[in-house]
Amino acid sequence: MLENMGLKVIDEIPHRVEPGDSDRPVWIHDFGLVMRSGAAVKIEAVKALFEEAFSRVWSGETENDGFSKLVLGAGLASREIVILRAYCKYLLQASIPFSQAYMEETLARNTGIARDIVEDASMGRIYLPSVWLAEANIVPEEIAAPENREKLAMLTLRLLREAERYYRSGDEGLWHLSFRSACAVAAARNVYSEIGALLQQKGARAWDERTYVTGARKIRVVLRGILALLRSVPARLFKPWSPAPLRVIWKASHIQ
Repeated sequence: MLENMGLKVIDEIPHRVEPGDSDRPVWIHDFGLVMRSGAAVKIEAVKALFEEAFSRVWSGETENDGFSKLVLGAGLASREIVILRAYCKYLLQASIPFSQAYMEETLARNTGIARDIVEDASMGRIYLPSVWLAEANIVPEEIAAPENREKLAMLTLRLLREAERYYRSGDEGLWHLSFRSACAVAAARNVYSEIGALLQQKGARAWDERTYVTGARKIRVVLRGILALLRSVPARLFKPWSPAPLRVIWKASHIQ
């Protein structure tokens, strides 16, 4: 159980205690522990989280698995880790090609991502640069507050404009991909661009419900992207495709 929490036992000192109201001795085991990763632990900062998580695992309230490493590694509470564990179970049922042990280890090595997943789940998955939030006088912990909706709508518009610049950058880079890969990228680019257009239309109402592209509309935008790409087929036949050096591809990222 301690190892699943990312700890390593380096020594154990047993203490025999004889209660005055019982003739049976009680043994208390004092364990010396270090983090398996070698990281330092601020005991006062994680004391309550660790005690709660240990108690829940000991009593069988939560599972005894590698996700418990995130208590000390990411500073997550036991109830927050339940979210990650649930995601894992869902992905396993969906036949994802990764084992639970692999996902546990990946999150333990990337604790920032683990914290982000938990925060996203409680914040409605809103992604905006922290600098922009500060400029708009929005406190990150209060990002979903109703009074911030108009500000968020303006920041989202700013983000969508920035995204369009990268979409155009991607369009320039399609030539440097194989035709099959270029079709996949063009299709995804058009779908995400369409979602952005829907968000722009909704404005401050964008967070009332999840924004997505319906099946029929998605087919249209995907076909639009692939048809636009078909114009490059004659040139590709004339000049066989070959991978471009990274220095050439990176040039496209500066398109305004």
